[in-house]
Amino acid sequence: SLALVDQHALHERILFAHFEARFRDKPLERQRLLIPLTLDLSRAEQATLREPAIGEALAHLGFELALGDEEGAPASLAALPALLARKLSVDNIKWIVEATLHELREREAEPDSSTEPAPFALPDVARRVIATLACKAAIKAGEALSDRAALGLLAEADQLEVASTCPHGRPTTLPVSFAQLDRVFGR
Repeated sequence: SLALVDQHALHERILFAHFEARFRDKPLERQRLLIPLTLDLSRAEQATLREPAIGEALAHLGFELALGDEEGAPASLAALPALLARKLSVDNIKWIVEATLHELREREAEPDSSTEPAPFALPDVARRVIATLACKAAIKAGEALSDRAALGLLAEADQLEVASTCPHGRPTTLPVSFAQLDRVFGR
């Protein structure tokens, strides 16, 4: 058969598995920044960052974030996960932190089927943050990969327990049998 691969979704699954395994073992190693980055967060994102479970999950993941003393004052990022520091630019790191907080805020606002609103539980927050980090750090769809990089991606996927979907549930591959191809081409 033939398999069509969504390189972004597959890389996202691989990164998610790596981040999750490291998160379970111990807090992720941090890379301190020489000069803290200023983050322009909305009031809602600042409120999200103030939630203890979210702050704890982000700290365990290797982020060191601090809110300004006054309401509306900018937040700062003093450290980030070392494995991200090696792969992403400063602008991408700022964007990832801001996008993560925005996504957590949005998901918290989604209606829940339960009658009582429950605060984030650390494993749920951690999973969401890890999924977002994996998504933002993954290679992009349509990004040109060398043969070596593409084969490396497939080899890493072979080592995963679950590689069929990304952490958000999108499929990573589309298998097409030769019988299906024969039918498409009228053979």
